[in-house]
Amino acid sequence: MLHSRAFRRLLHKTQVFVVTEADFFRTRITHSLEVAQIGRSIAFELGLDESLTEAIALGHDLGHGPFGHAGEAALNELIADRGGWHANKHSLEVVDDIEAPYPGFRGLNLTWATREGIARHETLYDIPTESAEFDHHPQPGPEAQAVSQADECAFLAHDIEDAVNAGLIGLEDLLRAGPRLWSDAVTYAEEVCSGEQRADLEFDRARVVLRRATSHVIGVLIKDVVRTAREGLEGAGIETAEAVRGHDAVLIAPSDEIRVRRAEVSAFMQERVYDSPSILRQTARGQMVLRELFGAFVEDPRLLPLSTRQKLKEPGAETAMVVARFLAGMTDRFAVDMYAELFEPSARNFGGRPD
Repeated sequence: MLHSRAFRRLLHKTQVFVVTEADFFRTRITHSLEVAQIGRSIAFELGLDESLTEAIALGHDLGHGPFGHAGEAALNELIADRGGWHANKHSLEVVDDIEAPYPGFRGLNLTWATREGIARHETLYDIPTESAEFDHHPQPGPEAQAVSQADECAFLAHDIEDAVNAGLIGLEDLLRAGPRLWSDAVTYAEEVCSGEQRADLEFDRARVVLRRATSHVIGVLIKDVVRTAREGLEGAGIETAEAVRGHDAVLIAPSDEIRVRRAEVSAFMQERVYDSPSILRQTARGQMVLRELFGAFVEDPRLLPLSTRQKLKEPGAETAMVVARFLAGMTDRFAVDMYAELFEPSARNFGGRPD
């Protein structure tokens, strides 16, 4: 997974903040690495397969397109008449077919359980793929469930940290009117930094408070998932992965109290960050780029790279779907450069990318 082209492209795909704005904002690749780390922590505490958990985590975002969730909303709109865009489904296509590093077959040669975890990944923003291959089990396996929880833990913590670093919210905002999960964390971090401290802490105290608060939030979320999962597994008498898959409900999940706390964080982020003018401008820009590129490529497929045009010759190929998959594989930078080449020609970018 780490060696795939699709994974390396995540370096230049937006998580929330445009990656060119600063060098410390999360991108899809840093987010995936953080999900893997949190997932391994959950798996270790529950006695699950840590390597499988990490593999699912590293692959869970491979199908996401440029410009974050806004870009996927645009793709969903553009192919709505063909069932819309499903990132999990595309992630599976990436690991099963689009990546082709072996001479004898296409795909990454992943285990069934890894592919199941990628296909059935589920969060506030990710919808499980409908597939006869996996749907005969009511639930995904335990490692897949652990990664879904790790994903939510990661963005509930790191999106706010990035928002503070971006200047959209401050530590005082979190203390005074922030969600309980974060106000408690900042209070804890302030107390830690008020105790024994290094001599030069005064020069970067705010940064240290933020990092300690982020770590505290992640710790609270992990501990809650582990405790609740243990209670659920023991209460149901479940000891095997197949029993987890056959259960009538997800077993690796947060407590009711933390569900409420998570919802508070999401509502706060929606109001203060995701709907802020600077983020909405980024959203509008990314969606405009994708819409214009989609229209140009569908109208004249000859503009597509030769390797992508070759896919149009495959049995049953639809131009709109081939173009959508091509756009989804783009990084933010590739999409913007391609837009400039087509719609803003200049001496610098005219015909500058070989096929």
